[in-house]
Amino acid sequence: MTGKTLYLECYSGITGKMTVGALLDLGADREVLKRALESLTVPGFSYEIEKVDRAGILACDFCLPGYENDSETRFWGNQEFLHAVEQTDMTEEARTLAVRIWNILNEQQSRVCLRDGAYIVSAAVCLDDLGITDVIVPVLCEGKGTVKFSSTILPVPVPQVLDIIRKYHLKLNITDAKGQLITPVGAAIVAAIQTGETLPDEFEVEKTGTGAGISYEDSSGILRAMLICNEKGDKDSVIKMETNIDDCSGETLGYVMERLMKEGARDVHYIPAYMKKNRPAWILTVICKKEKMKDLQKIIFEETTSIGIRYTQMERTILRREQRTVTTPYGEALVKVCLLDGEERYYPEYESVALLSRENHIPYFQMYQNILKCIEH
Repeated sequence: MTGKTLYLECYSGITGKMTVGALLDLGADREVLKRALESLTVPGFSYEIEKVDRAGILACDFCLPGYENDSETRFWGNQEFLHAVEQTDMTEEARTLAVRIWNILNEQQSRVCLRDGAYIVSAAVCLDDLGITDVIVPVLCEGKGTVKFSSTILPVPVPQVLDIIRKYHLKLNITDAKGQLITPVGAAIVAAIQTGETLPDEFEVEKTGTGAGISYEDSSGILRAMLICNEKGDKDSVIKMETNIDDCSGETLGYVMERLMKEGARDVHYIPAYMKKNRPAWILTVICKKEKMKDLQKIIFEETTSIGIRYTQMERTILRREQRTVTTPYGEALVKVCLLDGEERYYPEYESVALLSRENHIPYFQMYQNILKCIEH
């Protein structure tokens, strides 16, 4: 785990509605969400936030009243949604996450209703506002039976949900509840944000939030979310993969690194080596979570000449860290903040420093120091 870690209990399933409600209940800024939703280029859009009772538990209900009965007839096209998100008042991090969730959902559905697009944007904005960097989801719980979709009767889990679970290796548990507990949007959100399946042995709960969904027999219809941390350093496990490559160009290796990082690798690096017959080569090393291993192996085999990959599971201890936005005379900068024994350490993010360096015509090293001085004062 790193930084602010979100733990989602999906024992009553997960939907876009439940996710946004739980994140708002955790403390996501409603004004930030309001600005984003009001800037969506959608006619007749409105939303409501209220507390409701679910099985004796007060939960946050995020409702889109204008779309509740119209969701099957009004749809986003791919370019229309991407254009709308580009114009929406949200951070680049939230925008990137919204597009990631959209792309996962769009792989399984030729059309996405306006309501679900709004849920995607809302979830991305709230996750970014809370500073979430890691998300633990041990299992997704689904019900039984059938559900009516447009004029079609589909089995539960519906095909779109099942395809996302299969492709992104999410854990599934079929419960005795009668009804659909997981929507395609809910599954897509988990696929986009999950970084782990296992809770640490010990942790502190900073805050809890509960989102309201539809309650069924044998299912309360709530999603509980927790912000958890351990200031002394969190322990988890990672997979280390290695392969020797002796006949790939530098451009290919650079592209492979970029693709691996984009698809979820925690770290990628190359080490120069000499192989048999004194051939110069590179050792490609990839650090990742276990659930990302198969996807990243596929990339290595697709993009390089490797015919075999070694791997080991490793334990590690990680300092608690989070990302903050710091206002400077040169513009806003993203800074990684690590906590050790109550002391904060600051590390400006490369992309942010590089952008401000270019915009202000100041050397990178000098800009890095300028940002640190702004933090100290």
